[in-house]
Amino acid sequence: MDSRVCVGCLACANACQEHSGAPEGCNPRRTVVSYAFEGGASRFVSLACMHCAEPACLSVCPASALSKVEGGAVVVDRERCIGCRYCRQACPFDIPQYADGLMDKCDLCTGAGVPTGADPWCVQACPSEALGFGPLDELRERAGDAARQVEAPTVPSLIVS
Repeated sequence: MDSRVCVGCLACANACQEHSGAPEGCNPRRTVVSYAFEGGASRFVSLACMHCAEPACLSVCPASALSKVEGGAVVVDRERCIGCRYCRQACPFDIPQYADGLMDKCDLCTGAGVPTGADPWCVQACPSEALGFGPLDELRERAGDAARQVEAPTVPSLIVS
């Protein structure tokens, strides 16, 4: 996520909403937040599940409805979810959402019609190329010294510049 070039257009959030199959009435899986700094400067940051290396949501789910799949995505099996909301309570970023009594979150467009090897819909939709997708070491190299990995005990897979 390169906040230096994000224009806050919501194309990423709209693409996510269109393609994700999120349940009706569910908050968007991806949101754009505006941050204002002293002196009047501001930046936009596009946020969704950070697909942590050590996801707290996964470790607290009593129904084993969450799993980390090949490629690193943390996904939910809505057939197994019991709606207890433990995952939302455990997530340090308050990401999981609820609709129809079940958890919903970004799954990196697994099952959302993204062609094999293509970026998730949010990344494809970004006109300013503020979003990137791929191995963290490649993203760090592309972003350079301005980028920092988000720090938390869950080891989020998000680099922000």
